[in-house]
Amino acid sequence: MIRIISCRLILFIVIMFAAGCSGSSASALHFRFNHAGYFPEGFKEAIIFSSSEIAGSKVKMISAGSGKTVKEFTLRNNRGTWGKFRYHYAVTFSDIKQKGEYYLQIDKVRSDNFTIGNEKYHTLLPQVLDFFRIQRCGPTNPHLHGVCHLYDSYKIVGDEAFGNVDVTGGWHDAGDYIKFTNTTAVSAYLLALSYVLNPSLHEKDINKNGAPDILEEIKVALDWLLRCNYAEGKLITQVQDMRDHDVGWRLPENDTLKFDRPAYKGEGKNIYGIYSAVMALGAKIWSSRLNEKEFAEKCRAAAEKFYSAASSVPDIDVAFTGMYQDKSHQGKMLLGALELYNLTGRQKYHDDAKRMSSGLQPDYWWSWGDLNALASFRSAQLVKTGTAVLEINLGGFNKAKDNTVYGDAGVYTWGTTTTLFGIAAKAMMYRFLNSANTYDTLAIRQFDYIFGKNPWGKSFVVGLGSSSVRYLHSQIGYFNNNNLPGGIAAGPATTEMLKNYNITRKNFAGQEFNSSEVAYYDDRDDYVTNEPAIITNATAVFAMTLLLTYY
Repeated sequence: MIRIISCRLILFIVIMFAAGCSGSSASALHFRFNHAGYFPEGFKEAIIFSSSEIAGSKVKMISAGSGKTVKEFTLRNNRGTWGKFRYHYAVTFSDIKQKGEYYLQIDKVRSDNFTIGNEKYHTLLPQVLDFFRIQRCGPTNPHLHGVCHLYDSYKIVGDEAFGNVDVTGGWHDAGDYIKFTNTTAVSAYLLALSYVLNPSLHEKDINKNGAPDILEEIKVALDWLLRCNYAEGKLITQVQDMRDHDVGWRLPENDTLKFDRPAYKGEGKNIYGIYSAVMALGAKIWSSRLNEKEFAEKCRAAAEKFYSAASSVPDIDVAFTGMYQDKSHQGKMLLGALELYNLTGRQKYHDDAKRMSSGLQPDYWWSWGDLNALASFRSAQLVKTGTAVLEINLGGFNKAKDNTVYGDAGVYTWGTTTTLFGIAAKAMMYRFLNSANTYDTLAIRQFDYIFGKNPWGKSFVVGLGSSSVRYLHSQIGYFNNNNLPGGIAAGPATTEMLKNYNITRKNFAGQEFNSSEVAYYDDRDDYVTNEPAIITNATAVFAMTLLLTYY
């Protein structure tokens, strides 16, 4: 009797103060779901939570079109506590396959609408790709800002005697205007591999110039990376330094440091490996798909040159500013060998790839610097090695998802969304290799979390769904009235990590959903949890490509 009275009291409060609201801070009942929707044949789950016990409550799933109830649930098996909310319940409806719009309802309290169908994913994919147009630097026809940084760079730190060098173009890395060879090469490689694995998904050509949009974006990166090879055997690994962060917010064309953006020379097997990989894959695409033999030959020559030079440089390049500092080179060097073998068919590259694959170790992660699982996947494709590294990675993440309230893999760091997209990509790489859906639910749950089934109820992609991030740490977005199409927030981080950074925030909406261990802020000054980056979008494109191959 006490439990029944408690539930009725909760529902009365919700109806009085927040009827029809799915995530208001005044509400005692909260619905969380994927704002991109659910695949008809895929795993489907929403979360309902409260600070008070709601076990035994009846939930209806209702068709928004007809108003008819399609399924009823009883809330059972509390998933556990997040922050101040002790009661979380899953509503699983994988058996509902009919496309359409639906909502969940408890008495008269209902969620926002969500969809069953893959249409939003197909709309979202080109939007996520279009973010790279916004990140373009130099005379590359950028979007939402003017031509910028035409004087990169007046000197090379580490090779000052050389003088000035032309490293215009490429992509700004994140919300700032620094450019990195490491993240540019990894991002371009992921885009290129996305095209190779499912070209039909990426044939969209908005400007009707005969080249798919994704290849135009990759070309921006390849052109810049070729310029970074400024002299025989020498490579620029970064343009601009941390002073970029200290001169105030401005559009890139108004950068007060436009004449003072040094380039940095670097060398290391990690950089040379991924540089070789993207150049080799680019050469293959430009030769076979676009029949641009001259450009393909430039890419091939650069790939072979730096792969060969890797034997005489340190294992790890030392990043001058400490940003994007790799810890390992094995995965990136293996990718270089694999793509050169795929391009040239030379036995040397095949043998190198086999040798490096045999010593590859699981990295239990995904980031710009943790690509061993990706190298394992590509190795299995191209030289028929085993997939132990990939599978060991997946085993750990698959167990982790069952121990979290929201079904995510429970990794909260600087770049959480990048890592979650990467975990989803790993899960779908397994299916690509084995034609088995063993880890599909793991993949889908990571997408669910990023797209709204999280404590904050926010899609971390700008403009996706009824509640999405808005105030990204992006200068271009800020000067365009927070319009940053396809921008993706970095996502929640541990409070322990956030203590290390002196961030003055102004927007605390949704902070009641933070826990004592993990927090997220949709605030333009929060460069840890709310900054977009090219590596995030590249990983998202790659993961979505693999997912949409099967769904």
